[in-house]
Amino acid sequence: MNLANKGAAFRLGRITRRHVCALPFLLLSVAGFPHTAAADTYPNHPIKLIVSFPPGGGTDLYGRLIAHAMEKTLHTSIVVENRPGAAGTIGTAMAARAAPDGYTLLLAQTGLMSVAPSVTPELVPYKTPGDFAAIGLISEVPYGLFVAANSSFHSVQDLIGYAKTHKAFYASSGRHSTTNVAMEWLNRHYGMDMTEVAYKGGGPATMDLIAGRVSTYFSPVSPLMSQVRQGTLRLLAVTGEHRIKAMPNIPTLKELGVKTDFTQWYGLVAPKGTPEKILDVLANSLRSALDDPKLQELIEQDNATTRVLLLKNFKDYMSADVEKYRMIASKIPKDRL
Repeated sequence: MNLANKGAAFRLGRITRRHVCALPFLLLSVAGFPHTAAADTYPNHPIKLIVSFPPGGGTDLYGRLIAHAMEKTLHTSIVVENRPGAAGTIGTAMAARAAPDGYTLLLAQTGLMSVAPSVTPELVPYKTPGDFAAIGLISEVPYGLFVAANSSFHSVQDLIGYAKTHKAFYASSGRHSTTNVAMEWLNRHYGMDMTEVAYKGGGPATMDLIAGRVSTYFSPVSPLMSQVRQGTLRLLAVTGEHRIKAMPNIPTLKELGVKTDFTQWYGLVAPKGTPEKILDVLANSLRSALDDPKLQELIEQDNATTRVLLLKNFKDYMSADVEKYRMIASKIPKDRL
């Protein structure tokens, strides 16, 4: 090898050794370029919104409402994809594992994001809120204590008195569900021993309540208000700070001395790691959607309320809700949940 070639080899070796430690950082920087570029042009093709329950239910309804409303400002289509199974955890886990590029979103709700991770963390293949990037809260729905319209229960006190002296049953929309946890909390608070009858969803539970096979069902009020108006169900009390506008004669549980509150909330999240620029675009679109009086009317017609909490504020909201249910679950015997 001549001197020139030897010198070139020496310089190449020196450069390689000098920069080898920096190579991983250089590669990471290069790898970051596509994400930055994608964020700058987002969105440029349709977005998928995962709903972890079958079509036709309340969660599916909220998903389709918000998808349609946000399409107007994002200028692209949002396709609702129903992924039911394992009480909703299959679709939720799928969203957590999706690419963090803003093109897979999840309609989050209380049972999947707060109750399941708190009551049965060993059965849930994701962490809340750690595996998700918060976009925003959509709505909150109060819970109500329902009985059949032809029952002898005209007040919460009537129901409590009966449950303390008779074998009584309550319906839930599934073991480990919010309805199960909430009723066990009421059992504990009032010194009752009502037995759970777990159903695969709210529909069958409501049918058996109307037929008198169970004494009560503690459920979000929105899906059951039509049965109340039709005269097949009676509402005894609701959760929340205030009585609902549609039935101002119905007391809140807070008025009756139950301090722990239960609400069914719906929100929008993305996989952890989604770029902040994309989250900002989605949060601004959600804000615009929730400011639309027509959407507010659709959400609030059955006593739900819109509430704007975006990004970090929504993340803090979810974290507080998880801690609330952890506290509740810690005070209920394991064999009751």
